Amino acid sequence: MRIIPISLPTPFYIGPVNVYLIAEDPLTIIDTGPKTKEAIDALRAGLRAAGFLISDLRRIVLTHAHEDHCGLARSLRDEAKNAEVFVHEWETGHRHSRLEYAEHRGLLVRAGVPEDEIETMRRMYEGVRVYADSFADHEYSPLWDEAELEFESGSLRILHTPGHTPGSICLVVANHAFVGDTILAGGIGKQTPETDLRRQMMSIGTKLMRLPLATALYPGHGPATSLQRELEQNPIFRGAPTRA
Repeated sequence: MRIIPISLPTPFYIGPVNVYLIAEDPLTIIDTGPKTKEAIDALRAGLRAAGFLISDLRRIVLTHAHEDHCGLARSLRDEAKNAEVFVHEWETGHRHSRLEYAEHRGLLVRAGVPEDEIETMRRMYEGVRVYADSFADHEYSPLWDEAELEFESGSLRILHTPGHTPGSICLVVANHAFVGDTILAGGIGKQTPETDLRRQMMSIGTKLMRLPLATALYPGHGPATSLQRELEQNPIFRGAPTRA
């Protein structure tokens, strides 16, 4: 399976985001980058260097629905015309327009969050909502744990790895795993208000730790790594039992 990483700029302090082209039929991209001119231009250039156009895309798979990973999904879908968008059915991001402030404000008020904190959150959401479009339920195809996406020469197996977001997924084929922000080289994806760190660590322990040590990990940010390297060097595994 031919895997082509493409690094896209983001306006966020996390820096560039990695998206991955699976250059097999049907042509598939894992994550999309944010909805910015800089990101779409970089994506077009990356696809062109690999011999493809956006119009060639047939599947768009989202590891989770944060703006830096899903922001261009609607634009790519519309330009490709026949592209199908996949996201885990538990994902709360732009699947359900999580940045629609009125509904969120009501939840926060009922939870007793102070007014000044609500205003801070409102300003934060207003600042990032321009980087992604939301999807209605009928505009995406749901994924679930152990689902498979088939290609000519094999299939991507879906691992539901909640924690970074409720619907975060990793995708595994042979000795390769696309891990989104579930784990990064030397760390994990940054925490957000919806992150459940305990659950994220459980997902890593019960799903990723069961993969072969030689499995290559392709994260949403930073360099590619391997499960063995992370077990040896990533601080999150400090004190974990040694695997044979």
